[in-house]
Amino acid sequence: MPPTEDWIHKAEEDMVMARLAVTNALWSPACFHAQQAAEKALKALFESVALPVPRTHDLVVLLNHLESARILDPQPPSPSFVPRARPVGPQVLARGTMGTYPSTRRGAGAGWNGRQGNVAWTRAG
Repeated sequence: MPPTEDWIHKAEEDMVMARLAVTNALWSPACFHAQQAAEKALKALFESVALPVPRTHDLVVLLNHLESARILDPQPPSPSFVPRARPVGPQVLARGTMGTYPSTRRGAGAGWNGRQGNVAWTRAG
């Protein structure tokens, strides 16, 4: 499987896991897998335009690289999303997920909806 398709396949698998977690009210795993799906979808975009894939888990860093390379147009974030946005990086692996991801559906909503869109957008692009 070509590297881009491999990233997309892995992103889609993470979205399946995220949806299963949401179905079972497992909010922390849902957010974790949704973040993983978004990360892998963005890395597929790097591969698709022959850019080196950064070794980071931080979605903001990935988006900034894509904007710098003029692959994405910079857009100001929605004011309603900014107060709840938190970068997810290697520190999550050190601390675990307790206190990092929301524990309620309402708290998970912003991250879940945006990350589903990332995978769909990358697949369509």
